[in-house]
Amino acid sequence: MPSDSPPARFVRDPRVSAGLRAARAELGITGDVVAAGLRWSTSKISRYELGRSSLRVTTVKRLLDYYVTRGLDPVRAESLMTLARQDAAMPPPDERLAGADMASAVLEWAPLTVPKLLQVPGYTDAVLAARQQVLQISPGAARDAAGAVWQWQERLTADPPLQLRAVLDESVLYRLAGDTALMRYQLRHLDKIPNQAGTDVRIRVLPRDCGVPVPVGPFAYLQYPARHGVAAQAAVLEDDQDGLRVLPLAEESVWRRSLAFHQLWGLAAAPGPLIKRALAEAWPGTA
Repeated sequence: MPSDSPPARFVRDPRVSAGLRAARAELGITGDVVAAGLRWSTSKISRYELGRSSLRVTTVKRLLDYYVTRGLDPVRAESLMTLARQDAAMPPPDERLAGADMASAVLEWAPLTVPKLLQVPGYTDAVLAARQQVLQISPGAARDAAGAVWQWQERLTADPPLQLRAVLDESVLYRLAGDTALMRYQLRHLDKIPNQAGTDVRIRVLPRDCGVPVPVGPFAYLQYPARHGVAAQAAVLEDDQDGLRVLPLAEESVWRRSLAFHQLWGLAAAPGPLIKRALAEAWPGTA
């Protein structure tokens, strides 16, 4: 394999870490064996494969060189190296997106607020203003968080567009953010965006009289595209006082979020009638 000079940036694409994990597994060797061969710690191998430690191109190359000596197809190794080089060469996005910007599909459960990808700017500002008082977020941090949300929303109209499947609790449609005019604008946006050309958005609403307890808090389940035959592990995104971040969860915990989402999706209803009811009951007006 050709040599690489130290890169200026880290490799962020989760398909690279997933590809390293898959390569080791297919060779039938454990992390302990790799660690001994490279004189690294086993925990270091695990962190790289789970995307919990930053990867440099040189690190990826060293691992792949080792796997090639153990029987990995050199063509597959070079394909993964190409992916790592391309990712490291890309301009770094807003770090507050925490890898969410690279997802090809998002499954989101939103029991408290409108999903970030579907928020109109005024709604985002109102939610962050309310959170500032509770979480003591500085004005600058709030502005940065809003900017990250709007940057992520650009993926909805990219080519190809980000696929979004969202389930909202019906209470979200009645929870005030800003004023009545803003809520009308936000709900009408929710009603229209699934039909917007160039997007791939589907929304459902969990009725407030559903009667089913929902023990799962808000989350976004992120799916990443496969490339060169390398599948990436999904991830879970949460939003806290420090902004958007991917949770360092085990694969089983991530999978449970997917299961929870699909259960909620099956219980939820088409949004149109429920949005119209909320507009009539809580946010009447023509403005």
